[in-house]
Amino acid sequence: MMKQNLLLTLFCCLFSVAAFAKEVVKGTVKDAQTGEEVIGANVLLEGTTYGASTDVFGNFEFSAPKGTYNIVVSYIGYKDYKKSIELGSGGLVVNIQLESDLVQLEGVVVQSKADRASEEALLLERQKSTTMVEAIGVEELATKGVSNVEEGVAKMVGISKESNRGLYVRGLGDRYNNALLNGLPVPSPNPNTKIIPLNLFSADIVKNISISKVFDPHYTGDFAGASINVVTKDYPADPFLNVSVSSGYNSISTGKDFRSSKDGAYEKLGFSGDGRQLPDEIRNAKIWTSDGEGKPEPFSTNFDAPIGSAPIDFGVGIAGGKLFDLAGSSSLGVLFSVNYDNEYRTEEGVFKSVNAQDDVQEDYTYLKNKYNTNTSALLNLYYRINSNHKISYNSLFVNSSENEYGQWDGEDFDRGFLRVQRIRYIQNQLWTNQLLGSHVLSVDESWTLDWAGSYSIATSDEPDRRQLTFQTNENFDNYLLNSLNASDNQRYWGELSEDEWATKVEVKKGFSPKENMGEFNHYITFGLNSQSKARDFEWRQVNIQDVEKLMSDPRYENGVNPDKPSDYINDENYSDGLYFYKDQPDPSRIFKANVDVASTYLIGDFTLVPDRLSMQAGVRAEQTNRVVKFKKLRDLIDAPLRESTYEDLAVLPSVNFKYNLNEKSSLKLAASKTLTRPSLLEVVPFIYVGPEGQSTGNDTLANSQNYNFDLKYELFPEVGSIVAIGGFVRYINDAVEMIVTPESGTTLYSFANTDNATVAGLELEFNRELGKFFGDNPTLNKFSLGANFTYLLVNEIQLKEKGVMTNDKRALQGASPYLVNANMSFNEDIGKLNTTFAIVYNTFGRRLFAAGAQNNGDIFEKPVHTLDLVWRNSINDRLSVNLSVKNLLDPTYEREQESVLEGGQNTVVYSYKKGISAGLSMSYKF
Repeated sequence: MMKQNLLLTLFCCLFSVAAFAKEVVKGTVKDAQTGEEVIGANVLLEGTTYGASTDVFGNFEFSAPKGTYNIVVSYIGYKDYKKSIELGSGGLVVNIQLESDLVQLEGVVVQSKADRASEEALLLERQKSTTMVEAIGVEELATKGVSNVEEGVAKMVGISKESNRGLYVRGLGDRYNNALLNGLPVPSPNPNTKIIPLNLFSADIVKNISISKVFDPHYTGDFAGASINVVTKDYPADPFLNVSVSSGYNSISTGKDFRSSKDGAYEKLGFSGDGRQLPDEIRNAKIWTSDGEGKPEPFSTNFDAPIGSAPIDFGVGIAGGKLFDLAGSSSLGVLFSVNYDNEYRTEEGVFKSVNAQDDVQEDYTYLKNKYNTNTSALLNLYYRINSNHKISYNSLFVNSSENEYGQWDGEDFDRGFLRVQRIRYIQNQLWTNQLLGSHVLSVDESWTLDWAGSYSIATSDEPDRRQLTFQTNENFDNYLLNSLNASDNQRYWGELSEDEWATKVEVKKGFSPKENMGEFNHYITFGLNSQSKARDFEWRQVNIQDVEKLMSDPRYENGVNPDKPSDYINDENYSDGLYFYKDQPDPSRIFKANVDVASTYLIGDFTLVPDRLSMQAGVRAEQTNRVVKFKKLRDLIDAPLRESTYEDLAVLPSVNFKYNLNEKSSLKLAASKTLTRPSLLEVVPFIYVGPEGQSTGNDTLANSQNYNFDLKYELFPEVGSIVAIGGFVRYINDAVEMIVTPESGTTLYSFANTDNATVAGLELEFNRELGKFFGDNPTLNKFSLGANFTYLLVNEIQLKEKGVMTNDKRALQGASPYLVNANMSFNEDIGKLNTTFAIVYNTFGRRLFAAGAQNNGDIFEKPVHTLDLVWRNSINDRLSVNLSVKNLLDPTYEREQESVLEGGQNTVVYSYKKGISAGLSMSYKF
């Protein structure tokens, strides 16, 4: 009996295994008309979760139990395909041809456009490319809860974001990178950065972001880190109108005390108005001194920053577009997008300045209340004359503002106990206009012409910055305006404008045609570029004089209230002659700079061994002409501007190889020479004074020469997945670095050419559905894992001469020894509801913030760990509701200065927290 039961059990097990055994379904999906492989098509057994997407060669493969099914294939631009199949032992091969979904209406052809925003499509483009290009699309940006381009780029391999300094790529900062908008250069409205702050670009206007860490002669050779190309949204395949609203909360700011000045009717929207503008009386005078006797205050603003409560953050956006059919095969596409966001943020921390003997020169606690806004408006027009000729126009306007109240309380080694208060409003604007054309010049499509031109205006205004300095005691309970330094109590205006023109013409010839129309084995490309930028900057500062006389008034013998300056800086005291204003006589308050770059390039793309080995070889020549006009502090006000010129002709070669190991994997090799131009901030000897130090440029800086080597292995196991490992080396001659030195009791930052710098490291990235690791498990395929790691093997800069620098060998500024980005997401469809939950993690290693000089130690930024949670829900085809919680770990951000003394202790010189932020957003599509 036992034996029979055993046999019966064994039979049942064998029957169950047979019943649920899986067989392989595989095949190819092609275009029925052209025979071209269809990439990224969805292949599914109807009514099941068994299926796959086609790879870069149009192939698909998956496993399913035996049985009878309907196989369904779908892809945008094609009619859905359905066929009954019988899956038995030995599997099944199904080759499918899709019919194009074309609609013929009175001679007008309407066709869907290719997707360039999805993660799958961008990975497929990367797989095909000979060069090493990485990209992140709008879908991935949304999944990771990214609100702007800077946050999105910082999620990519080898890239980190440093507070107030932008992005670092493989340890190389702002000056070693460049940013493009739709392939064209764009100026920065921020005077402190070479490339435009990428947080100005809302994710709502972005289609995708591509990152090239190897030199492509199509684009400028001014980089060693990365060339970042932001591609804005363009005309839609289907008409749409979308409205979105959002709100946000921050654990440190929302509902807490918040100080801010209220000097303009439209400051809530990010526009200052006229209240803060420099009066014409001062603007038109070379040196101005006020005449206060019997007159009211000459300024309409005061020094008060009333206390309120920080409300929740708010955002709203509207976007829409449509493709209009015109006569013949012509069409006109239109897209617009308008977005507005604001946020309230509080920052509390510690700031110190330490000398070479580890003595604290300045020791402050500080508070910053910041109200930030970002407004953007995008217009895209696309005109398709016919299939061979297309023209597009992009116009983008961006306005950002920061209204900040800052307060520093502490001790100055030379001046005793102080409180410094500063009201600061900054408004940055960018308006860029681009016209681009693409033309096929021959019947066989072997000759093409692409051209583009742009004009951009960037401005940065800091109107009516107000600062007061109070002398106090160690208990901080009695205050008088400080009268020891004339510039301690002041008003300041700074105005920057930058115009930039750019043009591009490119002719391309294809040789040795492939089977598909318009595709060739070899290409030769010739192009011309020009770029011209002109920057003007001027500042004006007036100081409050006779402060000692004002404070000696009997009304203030017991001190003044620092929170209500209008009690003593007002019309009455000004009219009574208790104080007046006097110009800061600084000839260096104006500078002009021009940089012109003319370029030409020649590129060859060759298929050396069909389907196996390809090469891109090219050379780019760039002529740089830089003119900086300025005055120094010791010059006379009426003296002419000094002029510093710099010219350089650089010949920049590059070569890229790609070797396909099989259909899914390849090796890529790149070698090139590039250059690095210092930013205009770094070459203009203008001293900017802030409460946390001073900075000045160096007009003798020269271009750096960069030698770049990259090797990468890439594996694409299936559509939407990647595993890649690579190595890189950057050798930089005449590298530019920030230096720091004490200057009259404060900190002075400047810039210098060093001898050489070397950065070398390894990168690893992967992105794959979890189920692929466990036999293509459908349940686990709802989970996706992604991560990238960067580890620097070499990170060293060598000085020509030690000079005033503390160390002649040290790490490169901003270079982290390691970077880690990781994310896990879960996606589920429940009826019409699609929900995605993602966890996003980031950390970096200890990195150099500023190099020490005159025996002062280097300053390092300490590592932090960040964790974000994102929950996205598409309720149906129209409504979406999303929730995010960012900076969940709320780490402390710290910078420490190394001690140069034997047995000395490092000192934390800067420390603050950002708080935990939560956001809720909703969008509705009409």
